[in-house]
Amino acid sequence: TLFRSELSLMSIMHKYVALLLHVWCGMALRMPKVMTSNMVVPAEKPVIFGWASSASATVRAKTSDTGEQVTAVASGPGNRFELQLASREASFTPFDVTLSEEGSSEELTVSNVLAGDVWVCSGQSNMEFSVAEMFGSEDIIKNAAHPGLRLFAAQKNSSKAELDDLIATFDEDGSGTISLTEFRDWCFRIPSLTWKTAR
Repeated sequence: TLFRSELSLMSIMHKYVALLLHVWCGMALRMPKVMTSNMVVPAEKPVIFGWASSASATVRAKTSDTGEQVTAVASGPGNRFELQLASREASFTPFDVTLSEEGSSEELTVSNVLAGDVWVCSGQSNMEFSVAEMFGSEDIIKNAAHPGLRLFAAQKNSSKAELDDLIATFDEDGSGTISLTEFRDWCFRIPSLTWKTAR
């Protein structure tokens, strides 16, 4: 009876492992955490990148606004691919980008994407001040809803090895959005002033 129980347990484990492998292989096409719906891509030579299910896989991207289609072969480390889209005018008109692999029905879509300027902020102690700590923060936060100005933040983290993706994205309340009060002062101030000047 014990022998049969062990065989039964092994059979269940094999099926479970096979299921995990099936799910993992079926969802192998992936994008980094920095490439999500609602993102802003550079208007000049926007690039979409990620990792395919296998080496030498052909990945296709199609945009919803112009119908542009581009392909690339996953030839980088970890089956990394990079898709170069055509330059476009900066605009408040959103579009979608759908990725697929040749020979697979799987698709990944990032939606509500804008083309424009992308600002990257990094630093040390000068980057510790949040928007909530700015002079006049209540008025700033009250009037912070600028159309087209979108925020993305990464957790402070460290790694002894080079990483191909972020360890985690900042999400204060689990809603998938960033709290402006916790966003870095200068990271918000510079693009916000640029937005006002451009208007």
